[in-house]
Amino acid sequence: MSIQAGLILGEIEEVELDEYGLSQTAYVRPEADFSAFSYLYVVERGTDAMDPSLLEEGE
Repeated sequence: MSIQAGLILGEIEEVELDEYGLSQTAYVRPEADFSAFSYLYVVERGTDAMDPSLLEEGE
């Protein structure tokens, strides 16, 4: 199985942050044929994607 970089899936219409700031749900207007996908995950790692208040220690 090969993962293709730069594959255009669609345009993000809306992003919702969960109540703890640990994950996000994105609503995408598709540009691709999603009937061929069983699952699709987009993962971005890094503390800059998290709610800064959750990174503060001692509170």
